Amino acid sequence: SEKLNPGGIIIIRDADENGHKFNRITEFFSTEIFKFNKTNNRLNFFSTKDICEIFNRYGFSYRIIDSEKQMINTCWVLTKF
Repeated sequence: SEKLNPGGIIIIRDADENGHKFNRITEFFSTEIFKFNKTNNRLNFFSTKDICEIFNRYGFSYRIIDSEKQMINTCWVLTKF
């Protein structure tokens, strides 16, 4: 956050812990079955509440793009203020 100029934007797309149950299944397949992604530990997902608290702590305003119909992940658009 220190390197981003005021008004700068970051877009994050990730699974939400409280989101679609399909997230856990697809991540399991991509890491354990097909090995698309590598992991040494158990997969963990943040909740939107936890993520938004982190955004606030580091001086970002944010909005969530409702992407439930389009993809299984959540998109956050952060703006540095």
